[in-house]
Amino acid sequence: MAATVNSLLNTSADDCKISLAFVTDISLLRQALAAAQERGEKTKAKHIAQRIKQLGGADLADLKPCPFCGGKHLYWDHMIVDNEELHFLVCKECGCEGPTSVLRQVAGLLWETRQPI
Repeated sequence: MAATVNSLLNTSADDCKISLAFVTDISLLRQALAAAQERGEKTKAKHIAQRIKQLGGADLADLKPCPFCGGKHLYWDHMIVDNEELHFLVCKECGCEGPTSVLRQVAGLLWETRQPI
């Protein structure tokens, strides 16, 4: 049975982690990651991000350029909100800030899955 975003998210975090071992479609994993983040399911998002990384996840040098200016010079920043440290990418050229996450690797993956402007 092929995994879907819903099949990954409508399970316990432990079952999700087990199911991820059989998923190799990075596009599906990125959709599941975005959905888990949207739902606030941090444990599942962490498991999904780890699987994406296992399959060749993004490194800072390999991330997509800025959606506003096309700049390729990015850096990590963070902020504290409600006692949680949130990480995000910033474009050095125009100051565009990417999506936030408590996990740096998830923020990087969310940068990769953003919609073009």
